[in-house]
Amino acid sequence: MPVLPPANTLPPWIRQHPQSHGIESAYNICLDLETWIQREVDLGTGMEKAMIHCRILGYLFHHFPSRDIEPFVGEIASTGGQPDELLKLGERFYAYFVKLLMSNKETTPVPSSHSSRLSVDNLADKIVDELKEAPQNHETAKKLVRTNLFTLLDSYHVLNMSLTGPDQRWLPVCRHQGL
Repeated sequence: MPVLPPANTLPPWIRQHPQSHGIESAYNICLDLETWIQREVDLGTGMEKAMIHCRILGYLFHHFPSRDIEPFVGEIASTGGQPDELLKLGERFYAYFVKLLMSNKETTPVPSSHSSRLSVDNLADKIVDELKEAPQNHETAKKLVRTNLFTLLDSYHVLNMSLTGPDQRWLPVCRHQGL
């Protein structure tokens, strides 16, 4: 897991948050903890797992799932910067994420053959049918306008038509004419 980025790289929504000072203070607590743990790891104390817990806390600031970050910041602030308390908090988040990721140990379910569900093949065939090539010349485009056979990709031609002439008819503008 890479080193935590500096506080000035926090997401813009945090820097614009009304409590941005408190959020940055809590993040700096995590940065200080990381520095302390790195010194301990360099001395050979075997705190690699603690580094993971610390960085989980730090990266949550960068990737928090919602804008309601105040309770999380409050938990970090309530530790008073005590390394043991912060590491317990990081361990709780680690256990939560591991449990979340390991919760589904079953195999991938077998696709349903129920007729109400479209199979992927049927859906692919349907998409291929709808995505026919756009008209390549003026004659084909006029034919489509006459017959009103616009597919999904052809419908952009409607936006590129202009009203011209004495009877104000719609004239298609084709791709080959300089779109």
